Amino acid sequence: MAENLSTALQITAIGMSLVFGGILILWGLMTVLLSLTTPKNKEAAVVTPSKTSEPNEAYARKQQVAALAVALALAQERDQQKPQAFPMPPTAIVSAWQAVMRTNQLKRRGTR
Repeated sequence: MAENLSTALQITAIGMSLVFGGILILWGLMTVLLSLTTPKNKEAAVVTPSKTSEPNEAYARKQQVAALAVALALAQERDQQKPQAFPMPPTAIVSAWQAVMRTNQLKRRGTR
């Protein structure tokens, strides 16, 4: 019994070490790929604000105002609509065969 337990623990330890070893290898590969693919020139990656940001801000403001106007118009339209009644659920269509079989089952069951 002790041999079986030690064998099971050895297999578990080997499996866990393989899993964590694989994770560490993938982590290392991701680090290497990240260092290879990032731009070397840090200054080129930094975006400097320029004078063109003011027209972009004005354009963004106009987009926000337009989106607000559309949202208000849709809300007004929804409020003005009359509430619609929910349709009645469809009735169960039972064939003659189903009706006979259900009746037979009810007869066999009897009264409670």
